[in-house]
Amino acid sequence: MLEKLRKVAAATVLSMASVGAANVVIAAQTNLVQNGDFSTGDLTNWTKIGSEGLVVTNTTNTKFFFATGCSGHDCVSTAGSGSAIQQLVSDTSGQSYQLTLALAENTDVGPSEFSIFWHGNMIADITDPALGTVTYVPTPPFTVLTYSLTPFTFTVTGTGSDSLEIHGRNDPGGIYFTDISVSAVPEPSESAMLAVGLVGIFGIGLVRRNSGR
Repeated sequence: MLEKLRKVAAATVLSMASVGAANVVIAAQTNLVQNGDFSTGDLTNWTKIGSEGLVVTNTTNTKFFFATGCSGHDCVSTAGSGSAIQQLVSDTSGQSYQLTLALAENTDVGPSEFSIFWHGNMIADITDPALGTVTYVPTPPFTVLTYSLTPFTFTVTGTGSDSLEIHGRNDPGGIYFTDISVSAVPEPSESAMLAVGLVGIFGIGLVRRNSGR
């Protein structure tokens, strides 16, 4: 009977730990970016920088992308200019966040480049990130036919209110962005920490009982 109770107690504690871990995962999925997948079919919640830039769609599954065909390094080198989209993100000062996006390009010759500015500071500048991963109709409305997305993840720190700018260029051709998110890096929940502590205490008790102490 005692052994059965021990097994039930251990299963209960492990279940609590699993619930705590699940709570952490759910909390990490909150996206502070509005319209990060451009599912409105336009640039709602975003500010366009420069004359380049538009939203295109994929004919197969109605996937939307922000696209730019800007040419030259000036498209991506300076905050507030070039070819980009910008959004003001309300966050928590001092909190760490994961910034993620996915992109594709429609040419395999390059050069191409994208950069990211957070709170006016460049945090990424990557050349030829995903060459040749898009086929498209090269006349308006520039519909994407096929694509393969390349994901990127960066870590940023909130200041309370931060400007997110995503710049792109492709010489010649276009570069396409989607699935943009800013989510808090989760800290262990109190329930998960409690469960882990109980597992440790329970284990110590079993060791002492089995050793006759």
